[in-house]
Amino acid sequence: MPLILRNDIITLEEIQSKRKEFFCFGDNVQRWGMGGMARICRGEPNIIGIVTKWAPDRAPNSYFDDATILAQVSLIEEDLIRVALLSIQEAVHYPIGIGSGLAEMPTRAPLTWAYLQTRINQIKEFSDIIERKKAVL
Repeated sequence: MPLILRNDIITLEEIQSKRKEFFCFGDNVQRWGMGGMARICRGEPNIIGIVTKWAPDRAPNSYFDDATILAQVSLIEEDLIRVALLSIQEAVHYPIGIGSGLAEMPTRAPLTWAYLQTRINQIKEFSDIIERKKAVL
């Protein structure tokens, strides 16, 4: 199954009705909090959090910024590796707005945001290649 990039919002009903598929949402490094999509996704067994903030609050040091891009990229990669590996076997839904809501990545950490966008597009290309190869076999 491929990586599915989506423009729409994922619903709890969809997450619960498609237990063999995975759904991504923007998460924080601490992996708790119920803001944004976490309110819908947190606690469901078929979700993948993609880190986009340090903490689940609005304090200035809770947001990513490009001063610590290396640490942020390392954490993002840990989550994206799971997305890439799962997308070989299962459908993985990825809302393209991850990081642009409460995390404010495009303005607070534009280089980290660009990295996340580049990597998700690379994983999508890889997923599509795998799907084409499976169709030939």
